[in-house]
Amino acid sequence: MSTPRNDRHPDNMSDWMNQRVKREMHEARRPVIRRASDLLGPGFGPYAIEVRDWNADETSFNGFFYSEMGSLNSPDEAMIWLGMTIASASGHGVQQLFSHAMPLSGAPARFIRSFHSSTTQIRLYAPWTELT
Repeated sequence: MSTPRNDRHPDNMSDWMNQRVKREMHEARRPVIRRASDLLGPGFGPYAIEVRDWNADETSFNGFFYSEMGSLNSPDEAMIWLGMTIASASGHGVQQLFSHAMPLSGAPARFIRSFHSSTTQIRLYAPWTELT
């Protein structure tokens, strides 16, 4: 008969109790996931998450974000932006932003940039490039 997690079979009541205590302590340390963002990161939810700075830490994770006028490090601080980040676990990724505040007859402004984490864990951002 096998035991959970390949623990050795208890020889007596004391061994069995020790195994139970270890298992319960292990379960108590397990993080509790209440929202999708607890598992996936801060940029996932029913709607895009507001940011005030496109260089903020939360925008270095996969997700969907938006900013109002005056947001820092956006392509144009006078515009409202919707965007997404696609990032790797090693700290590299891309951000793509769209401005939906354009006239209905025109296409939204679209910008993209990449970011990279250096060996000192400081993120370096490329300049915004307009997509046509």
